[in-house]
Amino acid sequence: MAHDRDYFLENFAMLVASGMDVFSTLTILSDGTVSSRTKRIIATLKDDLDSGMPLWQTLKKTNSLSSHALSLIRLGEESGRLSEHLGMIVSEQKKSRIFQSKIHSAMMYPLFVLCISVIVTIGIAWFILPHLSTVFSQLKMDLPIFTRLLLGVGEFLRLYGIIAVPIFFALIGCGIYFLFFFKKTNFIGQSILFHIPAVRRILQEVELARLGSLLGSLLHAGLPIVEALCSLSESSSVGVYRKFYRHLANTVEDGSSLIEAIRSFRAHARLVPIPIQGMIAASEQSGKLAETFITIGSLYEEKSSASSQNLSALLEPILLIVIWLGVVGVALSVILPIYNLIGGFNQYGSSSPASSPAPPPEPISEQLPSIFAPPAPVQEITPTAPSTSPSYTPPTVQLKVLKTPTGFLNVRNKPSKNGGVIIKIKPGDIYAYRSKKDRWYEIILQDDTFGWIADAYAEPIPAQ
Repeated sequence: MAHDRDYFLENFAMLVASGMDVFSTLTILSDGTVSSRTKRIIATLKDDLDSGMPLWQTLKKTNSLSSHALSLIRLGEESGRLSEHLGMIVSEQKKSRIFQSKIHSAMMYPLFVLCISVIVTIGIAWFILPHLSTVFSQLKMDLPIFTRLLLGVGEFLRLYGIIAVPIFFALIGCGIYFLFFFKKTNFIGQSILFHIPAVRRILQEVELARLGSLLGSLLHAGLPIVEALCSLSESSSVGVYRKFYRHLANTVEDGSSLIEAIRSFRAHARLVPIPIQGMIAASEQSGKLAETFITIGSLYEEKSSASSQNLSALLEPILLIVIWLGVVGVALSVILPIYNLIGGFNQYGSSSPASSPAPPPEPISEQLPSIFAPPAPVQEITPTAPSTSPSYTPPTVQLKVLKTPTGFLNVRNKPSKNGGVIIKIKPGDIYAYRSKKDRWYEIILQDDTFGWIADAYAEPIPAQ
């Protein structure tokens, strides 16, 4: 519809400006268009013109033009300057499209980056995190809270992602529609945009360019200021400015000057900068209001063009920081537990620092450290089946379990990592020492059975 309207107005203004009469112009436009709707509108216009109806009234019946465009056509017919006013309407519509495209182009890049980031994040959470959750759960590790939350999201998406993801995108789409496009609620989205400094600046400059260009053209064409302000209110796409223009029209109609009407609005300084208000006040006193508004429009057209080009450059580092924080958060949540796990394996395999070579296995008959006086020789006892003989005498040395990465220590049925786990014991527990083989201590459990623990996590102490 907008494309057909622009085609009609541009070609109608061009043909009328060349000296062709209105009826012949409509005939040529009807033959040149392929839109059936436009052909029907032109046929209706020709019938109304044949009956003696003015052009602006016939166009009003189509509901395809704004009120200020109809007012300009009416004034052009009455003053004999129809071609000039039609050219003015075409020019204003081109500027309006440019203003809208500036905002859309400035927001396109940030929205594209955010959409790609959301899609990639959901893909990672849906297809990768559930596998990590399975790995971590099998290791029985104490995970950081952020890792647990992240893995919980992944597990949720694994179970319900086929339903949750479409619902999520549907909610996002509905939210964007109601915040920025639905006429009754788009003031909420505009209010959000006005709280973003870079976006607020370009919105203000675009609206001031529209104010100066359109109001200046309407006043220059001879339209009364109240009617021009009402037309300006209808053409604005920003809710707070529409409210501002209606306030100006009502206040000026009551007898106030334009600058008094501007300053009586509560947020006038935020909508119209103080220097611009000074220009309006001076031009109102000198009688050059139309020329001043045209100058303001030209000035802010240039400013809005520069700001729209710089908006992407301003938002790009902010987007990069947001994405970087998200990537770092996910990476740390996944890497830190793995790092702790690898560190635990290294400590489990070597009781000495990584920079020192592992000591050779101690002979079974080797005496315990000299800190125990007198040192009692340790007899080698071949592992046998659990015994409950009451004649067994505990040795004079005991073993204290040291802190482990997992918070517990496995007791195995033979001196090897491949041995079966008999029981898990806690750091700080003390057990009787029976013998040592290679890198393993044999301890006596509470039920007088025997088991083997790694010497990296045990410390000999005197028997109590």
